[in-house]
Amino acid sequence: MDSYLLGEKDRKIVGGIFHLQRLSFSPFTASFFLLTVFLLIFSESAAASATNDVLPVNTMYPQASSTKATEDDRVARIETAKSKKREDSPGEAGSQQQEMISCSASHIGKGVWLTAKHCLVSEQARSTVIQPDGDRASITEKYFAREGVDLALFVVDDSSISTSAFSLPETLPKISQQLTLIGFSALHSYASEAPVKVIEGVTTNRVLWQEYKDSFKTSSISPSRSCGGDSGGAVYSGNEIIAVHSAGPLNEQCQGKKGSPMLHTAVFPSNDWILQVLKSREG
Repeated sequence: MDSYLLGEKDRKIVGGIFHLQRLSFSPFTASFFLLTVFLLIFSESAAASATNDVLPVNTMYPQASSTKATEDDRVARIETAKSKKREDSPGEAGSQQQEMISCSASHIGKGVWLTAKHCLVSEQARSTVIQPDGDRASITEKYFAREGVDLALFVVDDSSISTSAFSLPETLPKISQQLTLIGFSALHSYASEAPVKVIEGVTTNRVLWQEYKDSFKTSSISPSRSCGGDSGGAVYSGNEIIAVHSAGPLNEQCQGKKGSPMLHTAVFPSNDWILQVLKSREG
């Protein structure tokens, strides 16, 4: 994705499109310029950004608006604890506040996990992968897809936390194809799902100045939809992971809405890159 470094004021609004919701202990000041423009694009409140390697956004809490728990060993939550200066006392020594950044990830085998590139927000921050059964592991290696593609792979220090894995897709998603989005929640300790339908084929989508290569749009076919920060969640069919969730309308209250649009990054165009990483893990 295009590399744009944003100031703190911009970062909160940029997070809107990725359903970012902050567990920080003080509020941000934000400009509504990006939010207003995104209304024209998705016809719902949101805003967007991405970067070349890591999207400089703040927190992400994945979930679907459904409150029905889904047990799936192939998925996990990413949690990253990040320290930042307190906004209410920026001049005071040691004035730090802790914020929790969270996303979803999907196991694709050999201890390798797939998520959205913008979810891996900092090379310095320590990230933990947590499964619904409480199993934990730390991220030790990160791999990023080519510029403009919102995909990333990572390796954990304990490959045994997941015994199941998604397989890579054999084709691109098709118009009207029904898929399932799965993600975790800041409000819930479980994963939940949202059935979606492909409404536009794979192409390069742009939101403001940001380019999303190999992306496509879906629409929720039930009241359950993305909310609270579904970034990195799997969009799958059967055992195939078709895409990774990249963006969607801001839905802080996690309210259901049929026909809500979402933007995902297709996995199939990046199969060769993913297979190369998997092969490198064989030794």
